[in-house]
Amino acid sequence: MTADTTRPTVSITAPTAGATVSGITTFSASAADNVAVAGVQFRVDGVNVGAEDLTAPYSLAWDTRGALNGARALTAVARDASGNVRTSSSVTVTVANSGVSTAGLRVAYGLDETSGTVVADSSGNNLTATAVGTTWTSGAFGGAASFDGVGNRIDVPALGTFYTSGFTYEAWVRKQSAKKDVAVLGSWTGTGPMIWIDHAAGRYHLTLGGSLATYLDSGRSPTIGAWEHVAATYNGSTARFYVGGVEVASSAFSSSVGSSNTWRLGAYGSTPTGFFDGLVDNVRVYDRALSAAEIQIDMATRIQAESIPPLLTAFTPADGTAGVNAGTTPTATFNEPMKASTITSSTFQLKDAGNVVVPATVTYNATTRTATLTPQGALAYGAAYTATVKGGTGGVTDVAGNALAASVTWSFSTEATPPQLLVVTSTAKPFGFYLGEILRSEGLNSFTTIDVAFVSPALLSSFDVVLLGDATLNASQISTLTGWVNGGGNLVAMRPDKQLAGLLGLTVASGTRSNAYLKVDTSVPAGAGIVGTTIQYHGAADNYLLNGATAVATIYSGTTTATSNPAVTLRSVGSNGGQAAAFTYDLARSVVYTRQGNPAWAGQERDGVTGIRPSDMFYSTWLNTSRIAIPQADEQQRLLLNLVTLMNADRMPLPRFWYLPRGEKAVVVMSGDDHSPGNAPGGTAFAFDRFKALSPAG
Repeated sequence: MTADTTRPTVSITAPTAGATVSGITTFSASAADNVAVAGVQFRVDGVNVGAEDLTAPYSLAWDTRGALNGARALTAVARDASGNVRTSSSVTVTVANSGVSTAGLRVAYGLDETSGTVVADSSGNNLTATAVGTTWTSGAFGGAASFDGVGNRIDVPALGTFYTSGFTYEAWVRKQSAKKDVAVLGSWTGTGPMIWIDHAAGRYHLTLGGSLATYLDSGRSPTIGAWEHVAATYNGSTARFYVGGVEVASSAFSSSVGSSNTWRLGAYGSTPTGFFDGLVDNVRVYDRALSAAEIQIDMATRIQAESIPPLLTAFTPADGTAGVNAGTTPTATFNEPMKASTITSSTFQLKDAGNVVVPATVTYNATTRTATLTPQGALAYGAAYTATVKGGTGGVTDVAGNALAASVTWSFSTEATPPQLLVVTSTAKPFGFYLGEILRSEGLNSFTTIDVAFVSPALLSSFDVVLLGDATLNASQISTLTGWVNGGGNLVAMRPDKQLAGLLGLTVASGTRSNAYLKVDTSVPAGAGIVGTTIQYHGAADNYLLNGATAVATIYSGTTTATSNPAVTLRSVGSNGGQAAAFTYDLARSVVYTRQGNPAWAGQERDGVTGIRPSDMFYSTWLNTSRIAIPQADEQQRLLLNLVTLMNADRMPLPRFWYLPRGEKAVVVMSGDDHSPGNAPGGTAFAFDRFKALSPAG
């Protein structure tokens, strides 16, 4: 096979060179390739604007208000599936917008919602906020958010600490009472800037640093029951406060503004407090200090609803992919928050080659902006399918109601025949999905994944080995698995449903044992090559007693104290060669927790070094330091692979793939932490470059 090294061609079709542009204008390009164009990325002054457009015609609704007025250089970068890229010739245009430039605008909340908890961001940055208890009412412009002064607030995504060099906060407010010590907006957790009504005199302040003595006092108290516009700016040396568009206070400030990245409207603090009582409308946050004239313009200008159509930035499986897992769940990821109610089985569909819709459930994850289509049964082997996300009228929309401009479709075909290994997972217990990553890391790349709801005798009949993740089973599923094992199937179950105890050769005992130890019996075939000392597992293990099964590993309550409870077991079942193995704990959870630390400690400062670091999730007792030399998670993975290989020895060997890029025989895997307080940022890059320089050429 000859590698594709031909770069695509690309040229800008709009706007034309020398054009003057304003507002939202079309930025488009034409692109071609000897195979196929994978996408086109638009750029302004060398900086990416919007998401890469994956489908022709290639265009972007460019909001020019996000650029400073003047000459701007436009380019487009075309990419093909082989990674070849070409950048178009530059086209220079003149940006000429009246009013306040949106350069530096981080968020803009018009607060024109009428229901729900999703607060749309009109800045173009898609930083949707979340309303907690607030209600919606009439505002200074259109709608407004109403805060009860007790627990209502709006949580804003982490915007960063850009404010250390400059910022502007703006909002229309209508205070309902004389309540003091309340926040309007900002980021304050002991330090950090916010517009605050102080606890003593009840005047507007801008918090700077960590001391009341350094705060900027506006000298003005809220006008109860009346709308007024408040704004605060900082340019790195001087802070200013404005009420009604007029500067009322200023002071020099050159110390540390703070480091908080907890952003809120109507409250402050990591644990929310200081709840505002009243109405808030038209909130803007910039990462630069606006002039008085700009503040006056913003004060008089309603935040417009964002009007740029959403884009589909990624989808799976990739278009044209062959050999796709029959248990696949197609996904579509968007460039901005979408209105979940528009993402349904009518707007996201999968069809077979006969144009018949595959029955499926469609869900939307607001955090990842990803829609997932889950077929109600396994797809057919060796079959072609087409996925479509509907655009236009009646299609999917973003939270502002803008529809996807046009429908997006992609096609794939499933694997011709089923592999030997099936992984069964449960959406209710998602650690099971990590079993696939464990298999891949151990070289078992050929497997199918399916939800436990689809388990049936017909499905299981195609497989030699079933790896069952932690899942709650019904009577029918228990019967199906039991019949399949008795018929010669090989089952490996993770923290199995106790209804499987009889099949597994176990008797249920009382209680569980969490975050303890296990010791592998290295004298049995499944234990060959595994470390013979006790190693830690993480998560809960159910207590069982052997009743026909053989222990491959035993639970220890400490490094040297054995229990009567098995950790891993194996049993021969029936007369057809069937076998059933059990991990009495969830192997996938244990591997994740061993490598990533204790999730209960997330966000806690534990290791004594300033700043939240990965080590905080391990310090000081999560890993036994006497076992650090043992790759405990890897050993547990290898034990699983030993079991699978052993159990399937009487069948066709399982294909196991080991490879490194370009056929290399070894690699150096480097890890590091650029956030270490004692090291300058870029330390890991320096080490990487050093390793690279010491490596052989090529």
